[in-house]
Amino acid sequence: KICPNLLPQTGPTGGGDSKVDSETYPVAESISELWYHGDGNKAGTERWAFAISAKRDWKPKVKSDVTKIVSVNSTEGRNYT
Repeated sequence: KICPNLLPQTGPTGGGDSKVDSETYPVAESISELWYHGDGNKAGTERWAFAISAKRDWKPKVKSDVTKIVSVNSTEGRNYT
């Protein structure tokens, strides 16, 4: 797995528009050191937001998603990097 600490948007945490399609959650350094890809320490401590779309006209979707992520990051203090 390239990014094993992603929260899936399913079950009790999914379904609503939380402005991101997925996000990372912090993990202990002893866990992130075992990851094979990227910088495990940063991936285990930084918060990243993800937006996923299959729209053919993707540019407006990207702009909209980035605006929503920036907004929710500042209003809810999610601390995305």
